[in-house]
Amino acid sequence: MMGRRAIIAGLWAFFACGVLIGRASPATAGSFIEKRGDKLFYQNKEFRFLSFAAPTLHQNEDQIADDLSNRFPNQYEIRDLLLSLKQAGGTVTRTFTISIAHPDDGWPAYIEGLRTYNTQAFATLDLVLATAKELGIFVIIPIIDSHSFRGWRGIREFAGFRGKSIHEFWTDPLVKSDFRDLIYDLLHRRNSVTGQLYKDDPTILAWQLGNELDSYISDNGLAHREQELREILTDWSIEMARWIKRQDPRHLVMEAGGNRSRLIACPEIDIISDHYYAYWNQRSGNSTNLAAINRESKNYTRSYGKVLIADEFGMGDRATLTNLMNEMIANGTSGGLLWGIRPHHRLGGFYQHNESETVWNSYHWPGFRENKAMEEIPMLETLRSLAYRIRGLPEPPFPVPTPEPLLFSLKRPGHLRWRGSTGAEFYEVERSVSAEGPWEVLATNLTDDDWPPPFFKDLKPPKGAFYRMRARNKSGWSSYSKVQSWPLRQSR
Repeated sequence: MMGRRAIIAGLWAFFACGVLIGRASPATAGSFIEKRGDKLFYQNKEFRFLSFAAPTLHQNEDQIADDLSNRFPNQYEIRDLLLSLKQAGGTVTRTFTISIAHPDDGWPAYIEGLRTYNTQAFATLDLVLATAKELGIFVIIPIIDSHSFRGWRGIREFAGFRGKSIHEFWTDPLVKSDFRDLIYDLLHRRNSVTGQLYKDDPTILAWQLGNELDSYISDNGLAHREQELREILTDWSIEMARWIKRQDPRHLVMEAGGNRSRLIACPEIDIISDHYYAYWNQRSGNSTNLAAINRESKNYTRSYGKVLIADEFGMGDRATLTNLMNEMIANGTSGGLLWGIRPHHRLGGFYQHNESETVWNSYHWPGFRENKAMEEIPMLETLRSLAYRIRGLPEPPFPVPTPEPLLFSLKRPGHLRWRGSTGAEFYEVERSVSAEGPWEVLATNLTDDDWPPPFFKDLKPPKGAFYRMRARNKSGWSSYSKVQSWPLRQSR
């Protein structure tokens, strides 16, 4: 059952891989993304990208069922999200961090204790990497968060395993040793789908030391000690980057905060990360000229031969974000990830997320007219166009929706709910008194960008009615769903 915690202490459970499907051979030379000066290369060609950050690719945080059955994404949700990135021209994404259990959350997490891991959770990450490999998507994985967000947690909770304070996370020898153990276990995790060790999987573009580690200082009211603490954080970052490279020299390492001049000077750190948010800059009284900020950052990192990636940007109007993306293309920034996209929900509709009670919600592919405040449709159309431009490719025709929708029950005759198709703008419902037709169109232009999931109500359903459905976008129609008669089957 999805809600049950399948937790086994110790490394034996962590390394156990179960039944292998399509065992992959070890990564071949040249298959990893490499750093050359301030640029990335893949198979001897410069590698650049624009895409989405996908924080819930490996773990859901919203609309969690009471039985926790959807805490970890299933195959449909993972594929929907990664296929959305691919349809948008993306070749890279970034997850959020590896979650840590907390009793106040009531949700299972990846890390349940010191070297104690949730096998169901890591099987989800295995599937993420296997599906990303299949679809040609590279993944950046940040290891730990500086915040204590519900369902994720971070440095405070990790130090707490030893009864230490959040401040001791950076300096306590035992806590640092525990974190090195976590890194070792991640790198030596054997994917239960592909059979590869994570450290041998070129699908992982980079290990990121954490998420917004600088925030530790401001979040804990320590601005008066900022210079001192930034140096302590930097010492920790360099130590952990060196540990990663010792175990895994082929993967790139991305920093997550600290003294930038020292991080740039560290040979074990390959990528400098930037977050660009118009909303938060405005709230903080800082410049909202994100393009100018990025230009200055790229000039600085280029002079020291370091790669620059905007691993998060967003919460701005389309003009501001378009200027930023055009600047990144022009100045040689290796890539940028728009924050943040959510997939279809397995029970219909989309997962929804709002950023701090603002107008800024999660993006849903391919964009919907209802989300006018974020200019969602033109924003995502612009992102797709620029995602191909940064790769030096013409923008291809938009693919038709795939797979076909899935109809299932709402417990009352004539009430239809459906699981969506990737890339669909609208849906059409048809009815017949025979499984072979003829078919009558009951409704068209239905959308599913909503939660609770949308449904269609047949006001006068004849006895023994049959239903089918298909999705469409500007390029055409999906295949029809399977023909269903009452009662429709429920899908999990």
